[in-house]
Amino acid sequence: MSVQIITPLLEQGNVVSGGNSSSSARLRSVDYLILNGCPLTAAVTAESASGKPVQIDLLGYDKSASTSPKFDLYWYESGHEFDIGKYPETNYLRIVLKYEDGTALLPEDIAVCEVRVEVKSAWFLTPGELPDNDAFIPLPDDPLAGEIPKMRWRITPGVNNGLPFHELLPVEKQSGAFMNAADLEYVHIPRSCKKIGEWAFTNTKLRRVKISADCEYYPTSFPEGCEIEFYGGGGEYGQLCDGEGYALIDSEGARIYVKE
Repeated sequence: MSVQIITPLLEQGNVVSGGNSSSSARLRSVDYLILNGCPLTAAVTAESASGKPVQIDLLGYDKSASTSPKFDLYWYESGHEFDIGKYPETNYLRIVLKYEDGTALLPEDIAVCEVRVEVKSAWFLTPGELPDNDAFIPLPDDPLAGEIPKMRWRITPGVNNGLPFHELLPVEKQSGAFMNAADLEYVHIPRSCKKIGEWAFTNTKLRRVKISADCEYYPTSFPEGCEIEFYGGGGEYGQLCDGEGYALIDSEGARIYVKE
């Protein structure tokens, strides 16, 4: 966990569901306050120069400049800690201040204004599109060495856009000759090929392939939706084809034959 401390710049006005609005009795944060990580709590403190009690409205957004808040929590006494961890994908905050008695409030009337956000350690991309972390948990020297328990950092091509991740996923032991060749759209497989690996062409752009009728393959050998056609139809039984001459396969990708 880490704490992000923000001192917002205030201006005259209110924030409503449609965006900014004018008000002589309220102040709002000028900018959308950026949160670096996954926020859990936000404690807002605002004190007036005169000592008059100040109340707070906290709004959360998923996008900057959005006028549709994910939450709008009002009116709480200064120093209140808001539980915002239950609102996922909250990336920005705004605050609105007012006197408890509703009288006029000017920016110069506020002596102190601070937002303290407790942030859960989480990966995010910096403005330079590089992975970073608010606590930056160090990666092991070899993230794929030995047995891989849950919560151990790994880097695997094709998973999480190549960035570090730490959830135990079933793709951990998958490998194939052309697996994750994302731009592969065409391949020629000769009749002499009699076996295709379990993950040989997974995560490619193949939409149709042609193989020998006695070629061994798996439901996962080719990407989902790829049409499998066979040389000559042959084999002990005849290959069943559709009206356009393409081989029929069942829901698991197995060839469908009919006894001649």
